[in-house]
Amino acid sequence: MRIVEYNNSYAAQVAVMWNKSNSNWGNGDGFKKAEDVIKTESSSGNIKLYLALDNDEVVGYCSLSEYKHDEGASYLPLLNVTPEYHGKGVGKALILTVLKDAINTKWSRFDLFTWSGNIKAMPLYKKCGFFWERRNNTVHLMNFIPYLYQSEALVDYLNQIDWYKDGIRELTMEQDGIERNDFEFYRYDFKNDTTSLAFEFEKTGRGLRYIDTPDYTIEMDVSKPALVFESEYEVTFNILNKKEKRLNIEFKGINNKNIEFKMMETLDVVGSESLTGKFYINETSKIQNKGKTHPVVEALLTINGKTVTFKTGIETKFPVDLKWNVLEYDHVLGKSYKSYLDIENNSNSTETITISLPNNELVTFDGPIAITMDPLQKKSVEVPYSLLDYGFYKEKVSITIGDKTVLKEVSSPLKGSNKSFTGMNESMAYLVSGSYVFFFNKDSNTMAIKSGYHMDTNTAFFPAQIGLPYSLEFNNARPIVTFVDDFNMTITFTSNAFNDVQLIVHVNHIFGLLSVKYELLNLGDKQELSLSVPIWHDVSHATVPYSGKLLEIQKSETEIDGLDDSL
Repeated sequence: MRIVEYNNSYAAQVAVMWNKSNSNWGNGDGFKKAEDVIKTESSSGNIKLYLALDNDEVVGYCSLSEYKHDEGASYLPLLNVTPEYHGKGVGKALILTVLKDAINTKWSRFDLFTWSGNIKAMPLYKKCGFFWERRNNTVHLMNFIPYLYQSEALVDYLNQIDWYKDGIRELTMEQDGIERNDFEFYRYDFKNDTTSLAFEFEKTGRGLRYIDTPDYTIEMDVSKPALVFESEYEVTFNILNKKEKRLNIEFKGINNKNIEFKMMETLDVVGSESLTGKFYINETSKIQNKGKTHPVVEALLTINGKTVTFKTGIETKFPVDLKWNVLEYDHVLGKSYKSYLDIENNSNSTETITISLPNNELVTFDGPIAITMDPLQKKSVEVPYSLLDYGFYKEKVSITIGDKTVLKEVSSPLKGSNKSFTGMNESMAYLVSGSYVFFFNKDSNTMAIKSGYHMDTNTAFFPAQIGLPYSLEFNNARPIVTFVDDFNMTITFTSNAFNDVQLIVHVNHIFGLLSVKYELLNLGDKQELSLSVPIWHDVSHATVPYSGKLLEIQKSETEIDGLDDSL
């Protein structure tokens, strides 16, 4: 068996591989041809694509791209081995080949997703350095081997081991993570006849926080991960020098997002020593996505002249978190309703909290809410309200905690069957029309429409891609959202991959009827661009116009890409 880099001369053999591998992917009945492979690969956006060959037969496929769902990572989009070659080392050889490239990219992490039916591959992934993250809705894995090899202070130690052969790890079918003080850590241990190494990474900050080498041990310690903003906290570095010679370490704090860390210290360590610094958390209105990299307490350590970066993630907390839950999907004006206010006390002490929801032209409330809450307690309180008009409620709520008053934004659509309006908060932009809600998720740049009667989604629009090859840059872009009127919005993306190019998404929503149009605007040099719009739509148990006829679809789970668009 040999590993080669893909080119179009292999397209026919790759098509055969995919056709033999349908059982790997839920027994799909799609049939691929060479031209299908060429078309797919020309627009894939892969940085590298490798094939495993047995003589001239393609028996495996593995690709590398940039990870666009989070910062700081490369990505393994797709790994496939034909069924008759399972268990013969093909997957291992492909992953290790791609991982070598990942180490040499600008990204310090290497991620992949897999599907729940593929858990049997978990021992292979773990042996190749991946950790299975604890998530309820998806199977996501992270690999920090690139971080280690990109750290100047660690390279000499890593050259003394074979990280794959010398790794000591229990290859379980369980999710990974060592839990301590509400943090979650991932640990690598390597050992051979001459060297023993250990490293720990903190999950949310995606950064190194512990090193153990034959010469020294260094640990970064923060008291807990969830901390209230506009306060100062401590971080401690514990150092153990295992040699008689002095260990010189410079500590330089690095500001990261809303965390200020101005530490600047130098130590010559003999034996053991601890160093404590202070960091400050500034206020932020951004809601932290738990599946993405958190703000971090970050420090650059220079150890005997060689550098390595330590990081610990922090979930910035408001002193009191609020969420207003409006249950009614079809209001009648002038009527009173019940809603619920979810309250979370994020302080470490018992607090008496007074909350005043502002009345406005849309709604009135009975009066302030006063409640006593234990440290870190969560409660849901019934809140009656009277509706004066339909629209998007968004107000700064006054919260008094002891002798301190803070403001926290609360928002919710207040819908009626014959009223259309717009609204936007920190995470979402809405076009509401009757009981139907179209929303643009500003964090993921996805769009969907829901019916108030069912609140399920059967149509979703994922971030568009321009190219060729297609760029995934709009997955993490921050577009400009503009409301034209109560039925229309525009979402404007500016490309970094293509100079002077914009993508403008025009959305029209009227009482559940949705129109989405894409305008590609080139303000610079003449160039040929293609546009790809990933759309998910459930067409199960439906009748659709297809190839001049009506096609009745009876399968319980069917998507548009299951239809042959060449007919």
